[in-house]
Amino acid sequence: VCHLGDFSMFATTRFLLFLCAIAGTVAERDRAGNVQVRVSPALGSHGRDKVRISIIDSDPTNTYGGFFDYNEQFKHKWTNYSLHSAMKTLQYGENKLKIGSDEVTINLATPGAGVRGIIFGDPCIEHTGFDVPCVSEVEKRLPVILNLVNNQMDFWSILGDNFYDQKGDLTPRFFADLEQTTTAVPLITIPGNHDYWLLGSPDLRSGDDQYANGFMQYYGQDAYAGKFNTTNYLNFSVDPHHKEPAALQNFFQYKVLGNVGFIAYSSVYSWAEQEALFHEACGYMKQQKAEWIWLMGHWSDCSMGCVENPNMDVPSTWSRVKNIPGCDIPTLKNMYGHTHCNKKFNDHQFEIGGSGFLAECKTAGFVYLSTMHDRLKMVLFPYGDHHKYDDLVGCLKKNKANLEECIEHGTVWYNATAADHLPFHLP
Repeated sequence: VCHLGDFSMFATTRFLLFLCAIAGTVAERDRAGNVQVRVSPALGSHGRDKVRISIIDSDPTNTYGGFFDYNEQFKHKWTNYSLHSAMKTLQYGENKLKIGSDEVTINLATPGAGVRGIIFGDPCIEHTGFDVPCVSEVEKRLPVILNLVNNQMDFWSILGDNFYDQKGDLTPRFFADLEQTTTAVPLITIPGNHDYWLLGSPDLRSGDDQYANGFMQYYGQDAYAGKFNTTNYLNFSVDPHHKEPAALQNFFQYKVLGNVGFIAYSSVYSWAEQEALFHEACGYMKQQKAEWIWLMGHWSDCSMGCVENPNMDVPSTWSRVKNIPGCDIPTLKNMYGHTHCNKKFNDHQFEIGGSGFLAECKTAGFVYLSTMHDRLKMVLFPYGDHHKYDDLVGCLKKNKANLEECIEHGTVWYNATAADHLPFHLP
């Protein structure tokens, strides 16, 4: 396996990735040589003290000292990689785990406690197959910010169209610049239309598209497909050679971190196929007494692969989910990407899709979300402009990477308590 840390004194990370590609191996370590991990909060039915931990490399025979019970070469797509994964029980707070010869620290939010996270969508670092270019600052600047604030984060989230990566060669470029302490933060992500079809639509599909098969293995998300089998937790029943999306159970997930519930889904599948899952998820939110609930998806409108009748875009789906017992609370909100802008529409609807794709709003930014001190706070931090980026990084370095001390460099989208919300006027 090619480890960046072995030769980091001699070459840049980008050049080492090139050498690894020639060798047919994968750089699964950060610049310091520390193993990179994926951490996914477990599907709610498994329990809040569970997480799925995964590692990506190119050796399916490596079990990392028996730490993992799933050790397989990627199936169908991105087959130069191997996935190692296991469900683990953690204590709330800090956990130091031995994974092979490496020690990894993972922090798990305490039930009922406030949490903090970073959210962005549609990150683009290189345009492949598009006439529209990407902002190079995403690749250069976003890892720097994430590495600075990782000790302040309880989770991070990518809202689909993850690096517009058909063949699995762009995503590792971004991850190579993330420190282990960043990748060890629990991640929640869902696929967007470009994670199924490079050109963004089933009408433009090709045999080379990943149909979210690479996505579902690379990100190690604990979703509904693993509800009854935590070892073989992925559903490979749909062969992408038939040019069809991977099974929906690989992407529907619900979980609670601290005092926040998350329900994530894909708009490629119908309401009839997912309605029972939404009811199960909302029932879990009620059982766990989630103070805030986020419906997370990718599609801002029902286009480019989104199923219609009824429309499965996030705002339309939210209008149905808010009627389901357990989700029928005023603090149910929704977030999505797809349109390449960062925009608050109202107190319940937030578009977070501006991460470098130079269409629509031509912007790059991330959203900081906090539910500390019994308040929901959301702040948009732009970093595409080098002056704003320099000011934000300077502030973070001055204030021990505490985004709360740097709010002046962002735009406050929301700042209120749960008690401030008026009840929905349900039909």
